[in-house]
Amino acid sequence: GTVLGTYPGVVRPSNKYFTKYVNYPDSQGYTWRLNKVNEIIDPTDSKGVLQDVCYGGSDDYVGSYFIHQVLWRFWSVTTLLARINEPPLGVGGCSVETEVDEERREVVFLLGRDVYEGEELYLDYGPLYDRSNYR
Repeated sequence: GTVLGTYPGVVRPSNKYFTKYVNYPDSQGYTWRLNKVNEIIDPTDSKGVLQDVCYGGSDDYVGSYFIHQVLWRFWSVTTLLARINEPPLGVGGCSVETEVDEERREVVFLLGRDVYEGEELYLDYGPLYDRSNYR
């Protein structure tokens, strides 16, 4: 299918991301878990909020967010792919598929079928996603 791009964000070891998750649990809704290497792709800002672009940065280094947001801002990446939803119950199938490359630590998003202009894209979040609040 047509390649839409790669999932945006900073690759972090799961144990380092956990501190951010404790302080900003809503950030988890936008992270992508790389299972084999025990890492997370995190597109959220320092407060766990998904902005329109991901600048990068890390809590591990003093001034890192400032450097990425001010000095290296031209390397920012849109977070549109992090906003693709799972289809609501009864809506039908997904239009987006993923290819996970654990070695390169990236997730490529592809169209799994033809889509129409204005059609919302849907993605299956996988077997580990908590759907207990679905109605």
